[in-house]
Amino acid sequence: MMVEHGRDCVDIADNDIKKIESALLKKAQGYTTEETVEEYSGDQSLIKRKITEKYVPADLSAIKLVLEASNAGKGELEELSDEEIMKLRGKYLRELGKMVVSD
Repeated sequence: MMVEHGRDCVDIADNDIKKIESALLKKAQGYTTEETVEEYSGDQSLIKRKITEKYVPADLSAIKLVLEASNAGKGELEELSDEEIMKLRGKYLRELGKMVVSD
């Protein structure tokens, strides 16, 4: 698939498109990630390592892109208020959660 990027055209493989779609869906749903902080002494030996889980909430821009890509409410998203978008967000997150659980 050829995609325009500024003045250039970039060829994106089908596998890359699936990775991009997966990343977009992940961002639209929200996700949990691990964050590692390490402390070293003067001689560069590890003193302490702290691993924490961090929740990254769903992103409204990603939700809009997912909705537009699925043709749901095409052309209507620009007219929705933030409150209406949040309601749609909840609805689609529940539906996406069901899809993820069933996979």
